[in-house]
Amino acid sequence: MANHKVPLFSAQDERELRKQLSLLLHSSASNQTQDLINKLLQNYTPDKSKKEPSLTRFRYLSAVLMEQLIILLQEQQDFKLSRWTVFFEVLNYFPFTSKNFMPLNLKDKIYCSASEYSAYQSDIFIPLQLSYLLAQLEDSAIAYSLLKPLADRISFTSPFVHLIYHLALTRILILKGKRLDFTKLWLKLIIEYYKEDGSETALYLIIQWLRMINWGRNASLKKKVLQAYSNDWKYNKSLLSAFILNELVTLENHLLKPEEKIRYIHILLSLPSAFLSFEQLQYLYFFAGNYYSGVEQNFPKSIRAYHHSTYYLQKSWLALQNLSQFLREHLSSEQIVQIMPYLEKKVISLANQINLQNSTYVDTLHKNYLLINELYHQVEALSITDHLTGLKNRHYLHNNLYHTFQLAARHKVPISFAILDIDHFKQINDLYGHLAGDYVLQTLAELLLSYFRKSDVIIRYGGEEFLLVLFDIKKENMLELMEGFRAKIENYEFIYQDNNFHITISIGCLCNCLSCLNDIVLNSYIEKTDKALYAAKEAGRNTIVCFTE
Repeated sequence: MANHKVPLFSAQDERELRKQLSLLLHSSASNQTQDLINKLLQNYTPDKSKKEPSLTRFRYLSAVLMEQLIILLQEQQDFKLSRWTVFFEVLNYFPFTSKNFMPLNLKDKIYCSASEYSAYQSDIFIPLQLSYLLAQLEDSAIAYSLLKPLADRISFTSPFVHLIYHLALTRILILKGKRLDFTKLWLKLIIEYYKEDGSETALYLIIQWLRMINWGRNASLKKKVLQAYSNDWKYNKSLLSAFILNELVTLENHLLKPEEKIRYIHILLSLPSAFLSFEQLQYLYFFAGNYYSGVEQNFPKSIRAYHHSTYYLQKSWLALQNLSQFLREHLSSEQIVQIMPYLEKKVISLANQINLQNSTYVDTLHKNYLLINELYHQVEALSITDHLTGLKNRHYLHNNLYHTFQLAARHKVPISFAILDIDHFKQINDLYGHLAGDYVLQTLAELLLSYFRKSDVIIRYGGEEFLLVLFDIKKENMLELMEGFRAKIENYEFIYQDNNFHITISIGCLCNCLSCLNDIVLNSYIEKTDKALYAAKEAGRNTIVCFTE
């Protein structure tokens, strides 16, 4: 068994296995199905001294089970198309909220079933989504704690709910290293879904099974399984076709020639974009950009592909923000802190992809790199940058900054807030014109950036108001810092055209706050800071007030 070049399953083993799987597909009772599964796995896990098969044997067993099932399902005389195709498509758009990116036609399809619509409105759907998403993030502990209480409420009366539950549960089993339980459950699911909805749904589940296994150095087994699908499924431009071709495209480079990979990519990109996730689409366009520039030497096609890749990279980032917000809304503060390492891993993965993409631009597009990189950063920064001052805007505060807040919570770092407002700003516009007002705002932004630390976050909050978020600073140091900046502005001479004038600012502060991991807490902190600013205005302006209860 140590020699991996020798197959762990002979041709005779495969024929015998196919007979047993055929019996499973045609078993009549649920208990009979489970008995057959137990007997089958017992025959092919010969090392009785261990509770779990070795990783290598597990991969070989999984591959041969999938391959033989695919052959059997494709041979069925009573082949039926799936009624539940849309459910597999919707998984790309989780979490399922009012703010997600799901196309309307998908919502219409899943809402057409009264039982499914009722399930989405019930109290079961939020913890179900949380379990599924946390399992995808590889946090098996919280995922299972949310999933376990739902077991008695899961049935085929709501097939999508049934599917999500079992996708989450099987993912948890594989994360916990329970390979036999995982395999038993997948076989049972495939048999159940085959009986309920036909062969096509079972073939979809095999692709899901394939995705969950870490194939490692046995990746050639994955290719062999994918090749078992007939050309009718590979090239019929269905959702299953998209799943199969995408798994082929993401095989290791030595298993698939670039010419073969780009042929599959062309087919994939001709399919509806809803068939694939944003990250999958980003990878396809990224590979296409490399291929067009490196192999075909076609610069215009390469630019277009990279442009699409950047677009879907941005979409992936927005999807991660949506996921982060969904988790913050529905998990406790303690659970948010606990899942932080998993979210950080996801953030780092996207950041690495950004770095990889930038690096590839340098290697393949040479002199045009600066232009493309500039366009990319413009797209990335467009939604979080104030165009007048170049500072971050409110959108950045309520989305991107939450990852920083989560880090502060994890390391128990206090947060302080300040809002500063230009006194009598309207008079500047009235006396010198709105361009002079713009000049004052731009100059004040530059002075803020040069005065405060690199780690301090400076946001144009609206009009002539600026919000400052400072980490790990004592109250006395905060007030001293703000007083220094107030005095600096009071003495600074603004020169616009032939006009010399001075301005003053009022500042409201809130010091030493605890971590803010959701919008409600953050908004309460900003509201208190704003009250302190109002008190500074009431006190005669050109002063600083620190909020007290």
